[in-house]
This record gives sequence, C-alpha cells and structure tokens, in this order.
Amino acid sequence: MTKAAVLTVLLTLGAIPVAAEEGVLIPAITVVRGDAPRSVFSNMDKYIVTVSMVGQGMDGFSTWRALNNGSGCYESNPMLGDNPSTKQLIAYDAIHAGMMVGTMALGGLLERRNPDGKAGKIVKGFSRGLNMVWGVRAARAGVRNVRKCGL
Repeated sequence: MTKAAVLTVLLTLGAIPVAAEEGVLIPAITVVRGDAPRSVFSNMDKYIVTVSMVGQGMDGFSTWRALNNGSGCYESNPMLGDNPSTKQLIAYDAIHAGMMVGTMALGGLLERRNPDGKAGKIVKGFSRGLNMVWGVRAARAGVRNVRKCGL
C-alpha cells in the first residue's frame, strides 16, 4: 500500500463517530424516537473519540512509515510482533476504533434508556477516561516514532 492509502485508511477511522451520528456506518447505535433518529453520542463524546482516533491514526501511520523507510526501527508492541504488515496495523487500529466507539455508544444507550440510573454514567465516564488515555498514549507513540525513526 502507498503512504497516501495507509494514511487515508487510518484517518477514515476518525470519521466513524461523525458517520455514526448520521446512522451511516453504525446504524445500531442510533436510537429512534418518533420520526427522527437521535445519536447516542453527545458533542463531548464525539470530540473525545475523534481526538483519540486521530492519536491512534498518528501512531499507526508513523509506525507503518518507520517500518518501511529503511531506518531499522521495529514495532515494540508484543501483540503485533517486530515487523507487522500493513493489514495488521490497520486491523489493530480498527479494533481500537471499535472499542472506543462501542464503549461510548454503550454508555449513551444506557443513559438514554435510564436517565436516572448510574450504569450509563459509570460506563460513559469510564469510556471517556479510557479514550483520553488511549488518544494521548497513541499520539505520544506517534511523535516518538517520528523522532527516533524519521518520517
């Protein structure tokens, strides 16, 4: 795959929360009340997931680039091995994207179904914190990859 194709795939993952609001990619996470479907994502949720996915995309792209630019760098994540393929990197980022969107959607659905209950608030708070940590960690890894291995 070319550099542009990999970057496009990784950044497309960042569009999932926006597309999910429209019910295009993930229709299961919209709630239909009356005539119009409503998103289970608040504006804050969309912002957090998008920022987190951009960080994940930075990490994935910089890793892919570092593995293919002849710098001698290797992947340190034991789940991916020393030299993962492009498909493995994209699948890893897609799994993370699914977990990010899924936990946010679950919190939103629980809140929507029982506004006075604590379960939705707990799940949503947990998923917001997790998404922020993932995003910062991934962005930091992306910057580290560029510093050590070049772009």
